[in-house]
Amino acid sequence: MELEKRIEEILNRESSVSAALIIDKDGIVIADRTKNERSKAHELAIEYVTAMKQILKVTDILNLGKLEEVLISTASSIIVIRLITRDYYLILITQTEGNIGKAKYLAKLVSEKLEEEFK
Repeated sequence: MELEKRIEEILNRESSVSAALIIDKDGIVIADRTKNERSKAHELAIEYVTAMKQILKVTDILNLGKLEEVLISTASSIIVIRLITRDYYLILITQTEGNIGKAKYLAKLVSEKLEEEFK
């Protein structure tokens, strides 16, 4: 499937990315690739989808423009959430010592390629 190929490309090009998922606004995982615990990555992604609903709502209320990306930094990982559309997100789980700039670039590149498929 094309989606798996796209997200596999991210894992192959940036070794610090441990998981890449495409998830819809309701928390349904559309595609995923992980280097380790798949269930943990799914759980994390589903929880962040709930937060994304609130972030999108606040962004709209404050007329801040189109939301493109959210970055969450924790002690053990950095999560990049890139909007493909308002209803579909690309989520990368990255090690804190990894190349976050490259991970963000790859997320942008892949999400732009996938945008037409999700409209």
